[in-house]
Amino acid sequence: MKITLTSHDVHNGRLWDPDRNPLGWALRRAGVFHYGVVGTVVMLPDERDRAIRVSLPKRVANWLSRARQRKAVRPLSFELSLPQT
Repeated sequence: MKITLTSHDVHNGRLWDPDRNPLGWALRRAGVFHYGVVGTVVMLPDERDRAIRVSLPKRVANWLSRARQRKAVRPLSFELSLPQT
């Protein structure tokens, strides 16, 4: 699934808040229900509504690392493989 992180997400998201993380906003906008972005994973529900971890692509993890170090980051798009439910 293609996820697009916009400049609005970058400037208004709260990196340390699992619910208001810029990536979380982009995921919701793409129609992905999730429990939050924690570290470099997205917490998604499985078929029984239990939380499972889906790792973010390496370049997105790098983007998060730069953003958390307060370095300049830009909007980006990426593909995220979601588990089949």
